[in-house]
Amino acid sequence: MAALPAVLCRRTAASVLAAALAALTTPAIAAGRPITETDIFRFTWVADPQISPDGRRVAFVRVTVNEKKDGYDTALLINVLEHLQDDRAAVRKARSELRMDGTLVIFVPAFGLLMSDLDRRLGHYRRYTTASLRKLLEGAGFTLSTLRYYNLGGFLGWLWRFRMRGHTEQSPELVRFFDRRILPLQLRVERVLELPVGQSVYAVAKKR
Repeated sequence: MAALPAVLCRRTAASVLAAALAALTTPAIAAGRPITETDIFRFTWVADPQISPDGRRVAFVRVTVNEKKDGYDTALLINVLEHLQDDRAAVRKARSELRMDGTLVIFVPAFGLLMSDLDRRLGHYRRYTTASLRKLLEGAGFTLSTLRYYNLGGFLGWLWRFRMRGHTEQSPELVRFFDRRILPLQLRVERVLELPVGQSVYAVAKKR
């Protein structure tokens, strides 16, 4: 059997990863309920999928939560909170799992202005501002060390395509153009300048 083309290998690996991630939600789906904040800490997932040279096998790392008596040093909630009806409970749960002075890293979509039919299709209950995320985190017992908007180009693109024009699907061509042509320059700018708007909000907070 001939080796799979590189692009197909990447797609196959992505498909394996996507299938594995989808399987994580099986207990919640089987129970006929949405994913909750508790499910997040029970996830088993795969990482680093690798295609064999002949394209016949996929190797991957199975990752599980390693609970410690004194708690975790870091918790990551990357594009999670917007999918949960009770985001306060999720943040409190994250805090309870962290050791003292542990770090919580959050990445969420920004601005209710951008809330679109695509957001609702993706299962988003809300979008955030720096003010609303600050209130959520400080109210749950965290001290913020970083809080800022990210991705100005994404903000403008989401506003135009999904809010103004009403599209409900991403355009692969536009995504590729953005990733290759706009994002590299934008990252250089955003490393230096803290912008007043963005497609997402990024926060780093310490448990107190």
